[in-house]
Amino acid sequence: MRLTRREWMLGSAALLGGLPSVETIASEPGTVAWGQFRGPGGQGQCVGGDPPTTWTDTENVAWKVPIPGKGWSSPVIGGESLWLTTATQSGRSLRAVCIDANTGKLRFLTPELFQVDPRAKGLAKAGQAAPTPILTADCVFVHFGAFGTACLDHSGAVLWKREIPYYHHHGPGSSPQLVDDVLVIACDGFTGPFFDTVEREGVESPQFVIGLDAATGEIRWQTRREGKHSYATPLVIELDGQKQVVAPGGDGVWAYDPDTGAELWHYPFVGHSVVPRPLWVDGRLLVCTGYHEASLLALDPQDLSAERQPRLLWKVSRGVPFVPSPVVVEDLVYLVTDDGIVSALEIATGKLKWKQRLGGAFSASPIACGKRLYLASESGTTHVLRAGPAFRRLAENVLPGQILATPAISGRRMYLRTETHLYCVAQTEPGAPAGADTVRLTADEVENPR
Repeated sequence: MRLTRREWMLGSAALLGGLPSVETIASEPGTVAWGQFRGPGGQGQCVGGDPPTTWTDTENVAWKVPIPGKGWSSPVIGGESLWLTTATQSGRSLRAVCIDANTGKLRFLTPELFQVDPRAKGLAKAGQAAPTPILTADCVFVHFGAFGTACLDHSGAVLWKREIPYYHHHGPGSSPQLVDDVLVIACDGFTGPFFDTVEREGVESPQFVIGLDAATGEIRWQTRREGKHSYATPLVIELDGQKQVVAPGGDGVWAYDPDTGAELWHYPFVGHSVVPRPLWVDGRLLVCTGYHEASLLALDPQDLSAERQPRLLWKVSRGVPFVPSPVVVEDLVYLVTDDGIVSALEIATGKLKWKQRLGGAFSASPIACGKRLYLASESGTTHVLRAGPAFRRLAENVLPGQILATPAISGRRMYLRTETHLYCVAQTEPGAPAGADTVRLTADEVENPR
């Protein structure tokens, strides 16, 4: 199916200016297949999926669609809908995008949710739309760091909006964590403006974690902490029937009561700009420590000292990434460094089983599906490996353009976001025309979707 210029403009104008939409968006998305950064549980594990191991730009591609603007948020998928965030108008207009997950048809682009101050500057690599949304059966939470957080219904209508003032330094990075009816956001900023001179009103502390009421956006709690600027996404774990939100930051990792924001424990380390999301497996919490000398810590939060510090089980300080999050398959944890060295460690001991240089740069986090590992490099190459006690490469698949966003999986399909397009990779019949449902937009529509 090809979406004409008029159809695309009419569909977007329904939200941007009042013209009727070309289709009716279902109010209930059904089962949420991939609802947050790194999928169900937030740890990069695909449950019950079976995407292909090989593809090109023209083979095993069910569809591809250009994404207006720029963003590196990962896709989230529920029912027949797929959501992303983007920054249009040269990165200044922050919006959400809804796509038909089956056909690739662009259902709509929301009106501007937040505006980036034209004076604001940061690192250009990640842009202003890097945090991944959270999708539930009722709504979609989108987050753009200090620029704003919003809750939308499935038609794209805004249910609430809130701005949380802090200096996120390099730009938006950390994705939220939803715990029951509380949206938890780590806000580990700098002490003031750095790349520019823009002063933000209402900044009470450089680093803090905040819990918002998911239904209203009102602040439930806000807990200050000391450290350095950081960008890691929190993870919810459960110990003895109690949920805890584990939130790495600069110079340490903390756990909080999601209902009250009370600090449950804290483990100090030296590091900042922490990006990888933690892992929780077999009673071990795996945490990366960030710049400048990254380590991987295995902690036991069930064994706290008198100072309420978890016991350190082991520590590894070689081959640890600054940006990509680790992933676990059975009894091994797999890591890929920013410069393309992949390794496998024993979860029980931290002992190295094997390592191999893939080459290239990596920002996206690896995804595990069964015993297959999918590792997407910044150059657009996705390496498919066989998990196990020895290195085994199954395939290398190249798409044009950069990949910094972590892939998402739903059933037999994998969704890969490049700097310009979203690809739906799926097994197709031999000889079938690839890209038959590709949606084409003009260059002007991609940059100025109005």
